[in-house]
Amino acid sequence: MNVNGSGEFEAIGVEQRVARSSALTAVLSTVINVLIFLAPMVGALILWQLATVVSAWPQYLLPGPLVVAATLWKLLTSGVLLSYLLAS
Repeated sequence: MNVNGSGEFEAIGVEQRVARSSALTAVLSTVINVLIFLAPMVGALILWQLATVVSAWPQYLLPGPLVVAATLWKLLTSGVLLSYLLAS
């Protein structure tokens, strides 16, 4: 804060700092909400992968999420999935 010629205090940049602070708060709030939303899904994927590693079940009965994702990508890029969806 500065004193102007009349002896009054001026707020220099206070509005800008408040606006910057509220924008940062909004971004941080959004990031935290996204992390809270994704945490259960990531946890479930980790548990699923761990279950496939430590279980005695064969991979064709309990494939891991990485195998499922790779197969999904292969079916999507080859066009087979679309033809199967249209057939059903």
